[in-house]
Amino acid sequence: MRGRWQRALALCLGLLALPALAQDDADASPLPGTVVLRNAMAELQPEGSLPVQRTLTLSHRWDKEFPGRGGTATYRISLPPRASGTTASALPMALLFTRVGNQVVALVNGTQVFARGQLGAPGHDAAKTVHLAVVPAALLAPDGSNELVVQVTVQPSRWGGLSTVRYGPEPVLHAEYNTQRQWRYVSAMVFCVALAIMGLMALALWARLRDAVFACFAAASFLGIFRNFDRVWPEVPVPWPLWGVVTATAYAWHLALMCLFALLALDLHQPRVKQAVLASLPVSLGLVLVSFAGHQPWAWSLALGLLAPLGLVTWWLVIRCARREPARRVTATLLAVTGGLAVLAGLYDLAGVRLGLAGPARFSLTPHTMFLFVVIMAGIIVDRYSRSVAGLKALNQTLEGRIAAKESELRQAFDELQAQKATQAAAGERQRIMRDLHDGVGAQLVGLLNLVQQPEPQRAVLEEHVKAALDEMRLAVDSMQLTDGDLTTALATLRWRVQPRLQAAGLAMHWEVAQLPALPGMTPTTVLQVQRIVLEALTNVLKHAKARAVWVVCSAGDGGALTLEVADDGQGLPEGATARGGHGLGNMRARAEAIGATLTLGPRAGGGTQVRLHWAQLL
Repeated sequence: MRGRWQRALALCLGLLALPALAQDDADASPLPGTVVLRNAMAELQPEGSLPVQRTLTLSHRWDKEFPGRGGTATYRISLPPRASGTTASALPMALLFTRVGNQVVALVNGTQVFARGQLGAPGHDAAKTVHLAVVPAALLAPDGSNELVVQVTVQPSRWGGLSTVRYGPEPVLHAEYNTQRQWRYVSAMVFCVALAIMGLMALALWARLRDAVFACFAAASFLGIFRNFDRVWPEVPVPWPLWGVVTATAYAWHLALMCLFALLALDLHQPRVKQAVLASLPVSLGLVLVSFAGHQPWAWSLALGLLAPLGLVTWWLVIRCARREPARRVTATLLAVTGGLAVLAGLYDLAGVRLGLAGPARFSLTPHTMFLFVVIMAGIIVDRYSRSVAGLKALNQTLEGRIAAKESELRQAFDELQAQKATQAAAGERQRIMRDLHDGVGAQLVGLLNLVQQPEPQRAVLEEHVKAALDEMRLAVDSMQLTDGDLTTALATLRWRVQPRLQAAGLAMHWEVAQLPALPGMTPTTVLQVQRIVLEALTNVLKHAKARAVWVVCSAGDGGALTLEVADDGQGLPEGATARGGHGLGNMRARAEAIGATLTLGPRAGGGTQVRLHWAQLL
């Protein structure tokens, strides 16, 4: 473990050698046939002050000499004579400006050879990129007395001034120009594209999973685009200094959110540190406003200085996590190494570039180190998403297992319930049959027993009771075979049972029963009661009516009404029989009431008697 951390520390300390790569002066690398122009006669005029003339050594940073103030500067530089009598003497010369601005015009021997932006207009910032100015050979004086004049205007809180200038053959400097431009421009654009892709990916993951770590990473990535875009794009999209407020705020919030992301990615429960990071967002915004709107550069330096301790604390927490928690060691180690690079680069940018304590260095290292940091962050995002998906799959499998177990339990409970219902239905059916037998056949047998026990029982009466008992038994048996609600079949079965008796007595039966739909209220018990009422009515016709014909009519009426009639053409009822009633009529009315029907007994139109059973709403 100690060896691993020694190597990681050595890698982080290697960043200390990177400032050599960050020198944006023209003499950063030797180029054959070229010279570096370091001395200039400058006329400097800050806003609200008298001009100052003095000789200075380039690079000159206006923002360090006149912090928070704009103005104009004119640099006069003597050009060395060209070598004569060689092939190279016929080639055009060139001037390579690593940094100059904010707006600039360059003249050689009084002739303009280069211009970027309009002097005094803050819409263009030439200091964002490297520049190449071609000097035609015809423009140079043969005696070698050539002068370069560089005029610049500078806005407050912007980098301004002039770096050293390299002078030499155009082909050589053109190649160097392309190299520096790729280092600054192309790399920044690559960073922007990479940040945009990874930010969109994180945003999509947040929309799917609603995990704060993805939202934090997406916000940090989009804010980092502003910083990298601003490094190389000279045309500002909004007026200065508003654009400075936007880019500086985006940069500060990018750094703060990266710290917060590291804490969230490792699930480090550090509420105070997280609160400090979140509190830094409005604080940094306020300092940025003071810096750019109030032309107080110290405020922006203070904002970066406040973010540095947060970065160091976060870095230390990540290192501790890598050492103490094996489950997150790989992720924490990657974050610790890249975070160390970012912290050291940030300290260098703050001290060397922002505060000007590193000589002529002008390149910021943070964007380059942050790119490596963000790439590893993307790997962490993918790993976290993979773990989230794996967790969801495991959860789904667990839920599927639980659901299957619950389904099995429910199925078993349902089967048991159905078995209980079947048992209860069978028991209920047995009780119904026992009740029907007791009320019907049982009553008839009891009456028959009483007659048999008489000293001289009458044969006709005994025969009548036996037939009644048989009818009751047949009705009970028939009711067991019926389907609930099938009144039509029940009446047809009754007809098949009684029609032979009616024919034997010389009665003609007229059957007018319509095909009825299933009646929900017609249970086997209800149907049996209807059969008993009809049988009782037909038995009375056989015994008392002295009729020649009998009618059984069943029809449906409006509103769900149902009517069942038994009528004959016999002698009719005696006067007062309806009011008095008898034992049989009383039983019929009791049974009708039990099944929710109304029974009426009266004369038939055309002679005879009519028994009417009516349901007001049954269909």
